[in-house]
Amino acid sequence: MVKTRRKMKTNYRTELGYQVPSIFRNRDVALAFLKSAGIKNPNKSIGKLYYLLNHLRVNSHVNGRRYGNWKGWVPISREIIRKLFGNMTFFYPIIKKLEADKLIQIDNSYEIGKQCKQYRLTPAIDKEEWKLVKVKSADCSTTRKVIEYSMKKWRPIDHKLYNRLTQFNIDEIAFFEQTTEHNFQDFPCEMLDTLVEGCTSNETPLHRYRFYQRCYNDIMGGEWRYNEPDRFGRRHNNLTNLPKVLRQHLYVFKNGIKRRLTSIDISNSQVLLLLTILPDTLQGYDIFKESVEEGCFYELLAVLCCRSRPNGKYKDCTSADKVSKELRKAVKKEYFYYVYGDNNEVTLTSGNVFQAMYENFNSINGYICFLKNRKSYQYPSRQMQRAESSIIIDHVCYGAVKQELMVAQIYDSILCLEEDVEVIKQLMTEGFKNKNLKVTLKVE
Repeated sequence: MVKTRRKMKTNYRTELGYQVPSIFRNRDVALAFLKSAGIKNPNKSIGKLYYLLNHLRVNSHVNGRRYGNWKGWVPISREIIRKLFGNMTFFYPIIKKLEADKLIQIDNSYEIGKQCKQYRLTPAIDKEEWKLVKVKSADCSTTRKVIEYSMKKWRPIDHKLYNRLTQFNIDEIAFFEQTTEHNFQDFPCEMLDTLVEGCTSNETPLHRYRFYQRCYNDIMGGEWRYNEPDRFGRRHNNLTNLPKVLRQHLYVFKNGIKRRLTSIDISNSQVLLLLTILPDTLQGYDIFKESVEEGCFYELLAVLCCRSRPNGKYKDCTSADKVSKELRKAVKKEYFYYVYGDNNEVTLTSGNVFQAMYENFNSINGYICFLKNRKSYQYPSRQMQRAESSIIIDHVCYGAVKQELMVAQIYDSILCLEEDVEVIKQLMTEGFKNKNLKVTLKVE
């Protein structure tokens, strides 16, 4: 007897959730603000106010978490404003009123055709309690346009992945339910330890708390963000930015039973993806490839750093088994700076790795520098993102969706149900095999 899977019904967005500060959650207050800004028909523009505030709040968090930029500046393209607002007639009065009330700041150091004008929330409004407010697309033309704009470049696979995303849930976490950004450090627990661990003057516990809390509140409120594919094919959604400590609280219902998700990750994924853009004729390529495919590249790199600088940071890494967890993490961080950073700064941010690569994989090192000099220092990473998308989205997710599996992608990893792990592993293995690469997978 052939086993068939029940096809999932496609979900269509009819409402949108905006992160809104407490001062504007009262509709009458928001309407009064718009009226005082000179908006003649404020009832039709509340979505515009909510969109601007949500855009600044969410993207300032994402920029901080993803790129380490916690200064809060967020660009807003005139093209997007015209498409979502219809024209600039509504945008400027709202922005000027927000600035006059000292709720936002404007960075006027922009360049026409090169850099958009940037905005950021002031501490006065950023420290407010922000909550999710749902607005129906039938009641707000801006909300309808935002939904349509976010989906305009979706392919059939994106509709399927979004449909699965909406079926994820998250546990009620007492820490976030009982705390605010003003008192969260008074509640000692494992979650607080995670927020504090490894913080710097650039990324403070407060930055992390705001980011984690917003991620949690969005999912609890059923607000699933799934942006259109970026120009490198990547898909950004709630889960791609969700901290690992919160992923363990995710679940879905299958046949009425609450089920946890299993994560399938790629060992040495960033180095493996680098191999997709390196010519296999480079000297040392085979040794480099072998260490990556076996999942021990960072241990090898730490050992090579030790040999290059015997009295340096990695002096104790005389063999792979002597590379501690902390030093592996450190050499991995340096490697990221080495591959993704500007050539002019590489020797400052990743001098150990640069010297090790120069001495042991000179041809590969030279080719990486050549790529960054020819285009830009971002060129290798963007090509790797394209390769990642072609494997994870176009092969793995497509194959999983075709078999009606419950999956979600987090860049180069996949979340799935336990009984589907072997199928997903096979798809991931096939995807990399198509690139002439072997992959080592980790199941958590």
